[in-house]
Amino acid sequence: IRRSYDAHEIAGLRVIILDGNDRPPNHAGGYPSHLGPEQLEWLQGELDSHKGPMIILSHQPLAGPWAIDNAAEVQEILSAAADRIVLAINGHSHIDYVTRIGGINYLHHNSASYVVVGRDYAHESYPPEVHAAHPRLASICPYREALFSTLTFDPSNGQITIEGRTSQWVGPSPAELGRDKHPDLINGEHIAPRIRNRQFTRVS
Repeated sequence: IRRSYDAHEIAGLRVIILDGNDRPPNHAGGYPSHLGPEQLEWLQGELDSHKGPMIILSHQPLAGPWAIDNAAEVQEILSAAADRIVLAINGHSHIDYVTRIGGINYLHHNSASYVVVGRDYAHESYPPEVHAAHPRLASICPYREALFSTLTFDPSNGQITIEGRTSQWVGPSPAELGRDKHPDLINGEHIAPRIRNRQFTRVS
């Protein structure tokens, strides 16, 4: 690929793909979560040049829990094009959650298979021999069936429809383990083995 961020036109919908792995000047190690100045300049150019409906894709969240470290700067840039951005979708957080900032809906798309609870909440969801072969399984709460969704864009009205899927926990849930991952998230509501059906429509 030419670079780690890009844009494509699909049936009248501009799909803008962002890379949250840029390292800020003060990066001290660990998982980066940042959009650098070169990428932001490119993003601004994309938004200025495209007058039709757009969707923003990124791995790290641009808003809500665990957002990138310059989320406010990115949100300000995106909000200027809120009348054309139908939805911004991210992964990474492994939650089923939507927040609206500056006229834009930001959807946290759930993981396909698990929620991380960490070593302090290590437990067994599978038979002992499985955990012996795969020790890191002790730090997650897995889903019984894989989660995924189908996204449909209707160019006649600018509406995006998400058709989700529901599964079940294998073993104890984060709530049963006493794991409270984030003050803004509710176990069983945002932290759950599901992707809910949703509809999003551009402002104008």
